[in-house]
Amino acid sequence: MNAKELFEALGWEQFDANRYTKDIAVSYRKSGLRIYFYRAYGFRSGVRPFADLWNAIIQQMKELGWIE
Repeated sequence: MNAKELFEALGWEQFDANRYTKDIAVSYRKSGLRIYFYRAYGFRSGVRPFADLWNAIIQQMKELGWIE
């Protein structure tokens, strides 16, 4: 399962946050919460990562080529 599918299975949707900054590679949102994956190899979230959410975050980082 790819990262987008993992996030969607958890109720998150991918959205285009580049209208705010071009530094965001991928972003997801759910009920007013947002997770941003920045091109500078990092992410910021308004949620405390749980096991399933953490797996989706790790998968997204792999797909972006940030980790193996």
